[in-house]
Amino acid sequence: LSSTCQRTPAAPDMSGWNGLVINEIAAHDEIVDLPTWVELYNGASEPLNLDGLGLYISDEYFNDRNICALSGTIPAGGRLVVSTADGAITTGIASNAQFTLRLGSKDGTVDSFDRSADCEASVTARGSYQRIPDGTGAWKNLPYNSTGRVNEVFDLDATKPTAIWIWSSHIPSWLEDDCADMKHLYELGYRHILLNYAAFAPANKKRTLQFL
Repeated sequence: LSSTCQRTPAAPDMSGWNGLVINEIAAHDEIVDLPTWVELYNGASEPLNLDGLGLYISDEYFNDRNICALSGTIPAGGRLVVSTADGAITTGIASNAQFTLRLGSKDGTVDSFDRSADCEASVTARGSYQRIPDGTGAWKNLPYNSTGRVNEVFDLDATKPTAIWIWSSHIPSWLEDDCADMKHLYELGYRHILLNYAAFAPANKKRTLQFL
């Protein structure tokens, strides 16, 4: 009598991507004008090539389905945002969905997010799931997003209690020279803008959104 045993294939070595993480997720599939997007962050001290990696989702519809084929390079300390808006991500994620998002290859995992374990509540409109501290911390469900920027918890006590009031007629000049006036006031410490309601009237809506 003889017997044979089948050896389980070893998991692939993913250590070459140490420092690469899923850093922020905005799940807004049910809102018409909002895309679903994911931000990746390279916390390593050197550039990381993404060729061969993808984003894989498991939810009520899919079982570890590749919804984004990644490529190119992220510099050290750099970020990459992939979105349904430009077709980089092939399926949206609803704000109240229970899902797992995995960064890796077909057989190996670099990083992952489990909605049921990492963030219990649904993400709000304009909000996102974010790592706090940026790139390294635990997940938090925040009512605002920081796509392409450092994740941080907004602390009202740490801001100046000052604001700039502008009318809708001011918006065109504030958009000139790549928002030079607004950037100058930002450098002076102003962090809040009060907009007259007319700024959101149909005639001004497009340029107001550009301004914001």
